[in-house]
Amino acid sequence: MIIEAVGYRHLGERPDLSVGEKIEFEFEPTNLNDPNAILIMARGYKVGWVNRLQTKAFSTWIEAGRVKAYVDRLNGTTAQPRVYIFVAVV
Repeated sequence: MIIEAVGYRHLGERPDLSVGEKIEFEFEPTNLNDPNAILIMARGYKVGWVNRLQTKAFSTWIEAGRVKAYVDRLNGTTAQPRVYIFVAVV
């Protein structure tokens, strides 16, 4: 599946990403807006978050070690950049 990294355009410092780059997911229970938030990370840098409508399923997959992901597409404009992530549930 392809997901958009929510909040990428709002990050102060955005990592320089490349198509094909490996992505990892981390739980963020200290997130004040959503204690079920899941961070999208690349090389230790925050890329954004998984859409909150998808976090329940993602949590199950992550805990089972079934998720592999990479940067699929960089899109948008300079003012509103977008990052799309290819996610495989194995």
